[in-house]
Amino acid sequence: LILITVSYEFYKDSYGGSISEDDFNKNILKATRLVSNRTNSRIDTISDDDTNQDLVTDIKLCICNVIDKVQYYSKSNGKVIASQSSGKISESYVVDSSRTSVERDIADVIKLWLSKYGYTNIVWI
Repeated sequence: LILITVSYEFYKDSYGGSISEDDFNKNILKATRLVSNRTNSRIDTISDDDTNQDLVTDIKLCICNVIDKVQYYSKSNGKVIASQSSGKISESYVVDSSRTSVERDIADVIKLWLSKYGYTNIVWI
């Protein structure tokens, strides 16, 4: 059981997320579970009123970032941007629906937000 709560208002206002509230609600449980699983459930004992508010905020931001990744992969049908230009906007895609690619991408997000707390010192496969 995860004790930290991430509201849509936090997602929008503090994280700066842009998906709809419906999509947020569809993805919050999965994103939270992914972060919990990838940290070997170490975030499950931390609550919103924990004394280390930096940690609480980083966990919430991490979950928000994972929500965006979950949303991206569900909407892109496995397409991953391979290259991107700025002038006259040009993007090329590569189809990579492999679970390892998605899991690695999400693992990188979790490492970004939580590695300084020692919550990601596990081997990623």
